[in-house]
Amino acid sequence: MPIIKLPLKTADMLRMAKVAKEFGVVVEYVDGDVTVRICPNHQENSEAHLNPIHRISDRPREPVDPPFDWREHQTMQHLATLGAEVRTCWRTLKNFGPSTQKKLEHRGYIAVSYETDKPNVVDEVWLTKNGMKAWKSLSSYYDKYPSL
Repeated sequence: MPIIKLPLKTADMLRMAKVAKEFGVVVEYVDGDVTVRICPNHQENSEAHLNPIHRISDRPREPVDPPFDWREHQTMQHLATLGAEVRTCWRTLKNFGPSTQKKLEHRGYIAVSYETDKPNVVDEVWLTKNGMKAWKSLSSYYDKYPSL
């Protein structure tokens, strides 16, 4: 097969390829008996061929900002299974201490009641409606964007 030299430069070929890819069209260059066709590669953009790390980096931030630490997450999960405005003894919560209480209470996700004879000792804890709303949005986010 003879080698045919075309009056096309590499820059011209790259421009044609860019147009073909951007607009999804076939670009043809005809020079006498020779026809050069540049077709877009549709499989290149399909989700199956993307690197999995791109799906992770392109997803939006979590709806709860800043994200829960593991203690807050565990507490919210337990209280969400009980439901909003359902009071429970603070002793039923694992890894629930003063710092976790302050963080969640400051965000407005939980409310606490104190013992009557000891005003600084927590008696009951419950999830507020705002906390339940945040937990549901976080759960739907995890369903939509699963990760390890």
